[in-house]
Amino acid sequence: MRKNLTDLSAFVLSAMLVLALPPRGSKAASVSDAETPTAAPSTDLKAQKAREYFEKGNAYEDRGLSDQAREFWKMAHDLDPGLIEASRKLGEFSARTDAEKTSLKTISPNKTGDLKQQRFSDLLDNAQEAYNHKNYPETLKYLDIADRLYPDNPAAGNLRKLVDLENFQNEPDRPYNRLVRNFFEEAVEHHRHGRYTEALQSLAEAQNLDPGHSLVLRLRDRIESEYADAILSKDVERAKDQWKENNGEIAEEILENVLKKNPRFQPALELKSKILESAQTEEKSKLVPLLERARNAEKNDHFAGAKNAYERVLKIDPANQEARDGVERLTALVDPLQQKINDLKEALQANRKEQAERDLQGIKELSPNHPKIRYWIEQVAEMSAENTKDDSQAGADEAYNLGLESYRKGDLAGAKKFWSECVRLNPQYVQARRNLDRLIEENPQLK
Repeated sequence: MRKNLTDLSAFVLSAMLVLALPPRGSKAASVSDAETPTAAPSTDLKAQKAREYFEKGNAYEDRGLSDQAREFWKMAHDLDPGLIEASRKLGEFSARTDAEKTSLKTISPNKTGDLKQQRFSDLLDNAQEAYNHKNYPETLKYLDIADRLYPDNPAAGNLRKLVDLENFQNEPDRPYNRLVRNFFEEAVEHHRHGRYTEALQSLAEAQNLDPGHSLVLRLRDRIESEYADAILSKDVERAKDQWKENNGEIAEEILENVLKKNPRFQPALELKSKILESAQTEEKSKLVPLLERARNAEKNDHFAGAKNAYERVLKIDPANQEARDGVERLTALVDPLQQKINDLKEALQANRKEQAERDLQGIKELSPNHPKIRYWIEQVAEMSAENTKDDSQAGADEAYNLGLESYRKGDLAGAKKFWSECVRLNPQYVQARRNLDRLIEENPQLK
């Protein structure tokens, strides 16, 4: 029995020697020089720095880098022995280490696979740590050893791809190597911290110096393909900030650029819709004062100003009936020629020859050299007198136009008389009825 135990111990010891882990000190520098305190700070600063080291230790623990975590916890404890959390973490680490040592002493032959896995994990941790410090040769050294244990491990493969992507090598035949490298390494730093827009800007500077540099192009393509949504999201946030600062035009320009790259990018579409709705709401709030201004201008015979105000209302709200009626009513007062042309077109369409002849005569008087005079003369001549409407409609149109003339001259009583006559001859004459009602409403003395 004692002989069997001796043989088993010998086997375990040989396995441990073959698969022994590298000394803890062999890992890539676990704490950078920049992170080691260089001077004795004040008590408050010591406590603050100790807390920072403690949090860094926790971050390393979350990533499975226990040795690095312990070093930061120890630094925290040395700076501030009263930091109970650091003391507790160190105690837990020591207990865990003792348990692992005990486990290794009593390991049985069927645990050799676990040792191999642990060996691989440590190598990968060392490689990751070296990569974090941009020590690419050291990273590749650990990855080469790890590949002998597990040749096709995805984690090791991904880390190797990152090294290949970031490890800038000067090429003697390429221009501006040093400057291109500076911009490239700046882009790598941005990329590692998720600042993809800034990374692309740095790469653009590198490309300006050396447009064909393969490594610059590869990193740019990776960022643009894998992090496109993240980049666009940051642009949308920039647009949102501009909008909040009342720079709507800049915000819309940023969103247009985003949608050129991805027309279906939902965050950009949603923000664009919000900006549009806000603008419409703001514009509609101007309707009431604009309508009031138009009414007052028309009441005081400022027809051009009133027409302009009604037209501005229609730009905001094309379906506003009051503004549409106002523009139609005031067009005749501001531009009688245009009203005559509109009347002629209506008469031609309705086949009212006598009315068309009167409208044409009015156009000749206002604009004898109008380019369409000959065309209208031919159209009126081709109209059949037999198909014209009865004289009551012609009389109604004439009375309506006389009412406009009177209103334009300030003869409100005359306008009332002619529009009343128009309605009598044609009770369906809608515009005459509207003008008459409005005239009496604004001038109660005419009742």
